[in-house]
Amino acid sequence: MNYFTGPIPHFHKVTTLKFLRLTDNFLSGSIPPSIGNVSSLTSILLGRNRLSGLIPETLSHIKELLELDLSFNSLSGSVPSSIYNMTSLCYFSVGSNTLVGQIPSHIGYSLSNLQLLILGSNRLNVLIPASLANMLNLQILDLSNNSLHGSVPSLGSLSNLHQLDLGRNLLEAHDWSFLTSLANCTQLTKLSLERNALNGSLPISIVNLSRRLEDLSLGSNQISGSIPVEIGNLVNLFSLGMESNFLSGSIPSSIGKLRNLYILNLSKNKLSGQIPPSIGDVTQLSELHLDGNNLSENIPGSLAQCMGLFELNLSQNNLDGSISVRLFADLLFAWSLDFSHNNLTGELPPVLGTYGIGSGLLSLHIEGNRFHGQIPER
Repeated sequence: MNYFTGPIPHFHKVTTLKFLRLTDNFLSGSIPPSIGNVSSLTSILLGRNRLSGLIPETLSHIKELLELDLSFNSLSGSVPSSIYNMTSLCYFSVGSNTLVGQIPSHIGYSLSNLQLLILGSNRLNVLIPASLANMLNLQILDLSNNSLHGSVPSLGSLSNLHQLDLGRNLLEAHDWSFLTSLANCTQLTKLSLERNALNGSLPISIVNLSRRLEDLSLGSNQISGSIPVEIGNLVNLFSLGMESNFLSGSIPSSIGKLRNLYILNLSKNKLSGQIPPSIGDVTQLSELHLDGNNLSENIPGSLAQCMGLFELNLSQNNLDGSISVRLFADLLFAWSLDFSHNNLTGELPPVLGTYGIGSGLLSLHIEGNRFHGQIPER
């Protein structure tokens, strides 16, 4: 966390060094292979620099190494196979580089002591090894933003898992058994599966996920079927994203049980029926995206109870009736409101004139409706 530049110097005759932590600088060049000669090291943290070139195989010579962080650099090539055999490692992060190659099938056995494994944001194009289920101490697993393909193996044995990020790959759901197995991961707080090729109906087993779950991201897949009514059981959700799928049916009224929800994104699906009035019970909402569906009937007045909304998008539906004066009056902190391309009628309430310069509102879309009367003056 300084402004050091240039290459990392070579290490010669260094025999007692335990911690090498150069994270968050502007260091460049390659990682000197001579670091591997410092057998006393237990921690090598070189993340968030401008390092390039290959990962030196000599790092695997450090038999007592616990932490290895090379993330957020420009490293290329593949991870040396010998590093995947460093049984002492507890923390291994090489995310956000340009690495290619394989994740060895035996990784779960050779690195069974890992608590954190981050390989995300590289160019890996492989199957996810089933042996990962043997990493019983694993708390964070990030394989996101690669080109991983095939199905997700069962990971239900990872009872200590807190975060699982598999988003932005080419993964398929098949029978969704991997999701069912995650019910055993009772410590899970984050599950990211967005931007894959997951298809088929969302299994009811999703409601058996950890009650500690805070972030559930399923957007931009090919998921069909309806949203399970029991989704309301995940009462600690902070963010729920199911956008850009093929979900149909109505939005369950049980969504109102998610009192801790800040972000709800169900946009660009095939949802129909009314917006459930129970949405007003989710009073902490800051973002609500329901655009690009087939929702109909009136906008529930209870939505005004979500007074902390910053962003509200109900565009491109079949909503009708008028917008309640209370909704405009109570959304004091909104910076983006989009009601466009519906069948809304009536006059715009005079309170709308209080929005503009000096308020937080930056964007208001009401085009493509049936409003009449005068445009409110400021």
